Amino acid sequence: MNRSWETPGIAGISGHLDVLHMTHLWRMRAGFDFAVSELHKLNLKSSHRIYLALRYGIPQWVPMATRVLLRLSFDDLNAEDLNHLGYNVFEKIAKGKESVLQIRRSLAFYPPYPKVDDAPHCTHQERCKKTWFEVWGKEIFRLIHHPSNYLPLSSILITLKSVKHDGMHKTCKSFVISWMEESCPGLQKEERAICQTVSSIQDMARIHMLVD
Repeated sequence: MNRSWETPGIAGISGHLDVLHMTHLWRMRAGFDFAVSELHKLNLKSSHRIYLALRYGIPQWVPMATRVLLRLSFDDLNAEDLNHLGYNVFEKIAKGKESVLQIRRSLAFYPPYPKVDDAPHCTHQERCKKTWFEVWGKEIFRLIHHPSNYLPLSSILITLKSVKHDGMHKTCKSFVISWMEESCPGLQKEERAICQTVSSIQDMARIHMLVD
């Protein structure tokens, strides 16, 4: 990085935005990289960061900002946010949110469980299954549908291992969790949907990237 850009005359969000704009306009790589690096450290709203990423070709800013927006309620977006996102990005975020919601709702309401015939020998199979479904309903369902701090589906296995399943044989619990690790694609569907949304917005940002 060209250290000549690190001057006392450049400060705050507005100062670094000016540098970002001018260096992108005049294709000055060192100054542009400096502005991107400094703005990355500052507190920009996710909608504003997406706007800048698309306008100036900064695809590396898209993933985190998109993930924040996918978890944010639309009620929390104001007119400035909507203006920054624009119709195309807002549509992608909305479709991504709907896809994630459907995936989460489906898994929450239909707890995964293998066929009893495939389970290890247990004289209390029905009780084990009943306990599994009860714990899922009381613990996992609630975590999946938490209004603000919900559990990522990719973290469900870790949570299941730590939650007590009183009344379920340890062998049966281990079998079900192992089965989920190998045969439950629903756990990764949410992350794939998020990554698809991120990728589609990053593609828009790459159009205006500086090319050396």
